[in-house]
Amino acid sequence: PHPCAGLLRVVDALSSPKRSFVPYRDSALTHLLRDSLGGSGRTLFIIHCLPSECFFDETLSALRFAERVRKVQNEAGVPKEELLDAEALSDDGRVIPASIDRQEEENASGASSSRPA
Repeated sequence: PHPCAGLLRVVDALSSPKRSFVPYRDSALTHLLRDSLGGSGRTLFIIHCLPSECFFDETLSALRFAERVRKVQNEAGVPKEELLDAEALSDDGRVIPASIDRQEEENASGASSSRPA
């Protein structure tokens, strides 16, 4: 089999509108590139085309592969839990997780309401 056959199968599966399974584990290359190929990241493929006639077949094959890669549609973005809130920064610019801030607020409001008057 061709060394990039696994990559071709993954690209075909990702570009299919009705994909249900993507064979990332078919090759070591696709397993390593799993997050880049089908994750939420952006991936750039660079195709090297040579004008020489002796490389015509390789150049044509690379261009066909590039056309298949163009059909892959992923939605790049940051997961919601990684988005930073402006209020989550401390005075010195360090990041404080929002859950800690909420926990402190809950503790402060709970402590004041549970104290006897």
